[in-house]
Amino acid sequence: MPFETSRTILREYRSDTDADKLLAMWNDPDVQRQIFPDYTSPRTKATIEDIVKSWQKESGYFVIVEDKETSAFLGQVSFTIVFPKTRIAEVGISLVRESWGKGYGTELMEWAVQLGFEEWGLHRIQLSVSEENERAIALYKHIGFTQEGFRRDFIWSRGRYWGMVQMSILESEWDVKQGKKRRKIEQ
Repeated sequence: MPFETSRTILREYRSDTDADKLLAMWNDPDVQRQIFPDYTSPRTKATIEDIVKSWQKESGYFVIVEDKETSAFLGQVSFTIVFPKTRIAEVGISLVRESWGKGYGTELMEWAVQLGFEEWGLHRIQLSVSEENERAIALYKHIGFTQEGFRRDFIWSRGRYWGMVQMSILESEWDVKQGKKRRKIEQ
């Protein structure tokens, strides 16, 4: 199974080596605010196992991201097939703070979207992101995601309410961005 991008290796989760790394990342207040903005208590090893199992159980896909050269832990990517019949999935990434601003988010999200559309045949990939996470929103727009909704005052973080931005990209939009011609569907 391992997948590769230009700078990373994406591999299966191993509870014996990865749970502590995920625990440290997800308990970092800056990381937690970006990916679990409504969660205020520290996570435990047991909650890490529960989260990963739920992703894997519910038509999900969960991979650990490592630096290709150093094998350093960088984060994780998750997919959940939310509507199998209509080929819709939700994607999420989380990265250790030290890797922010180095292009890993772009590299991983492009990999995830390409995998979803070109290998799995998805029709739509969606995500939710706190309005507070402006860098992530800019990244998703750069890749081709479109904002399609906004949930006002949805999460409490740093002493105030923040909205939740709903974004998605369709297979046809990805194809156009990649310069592919769409085949015409016969009526």
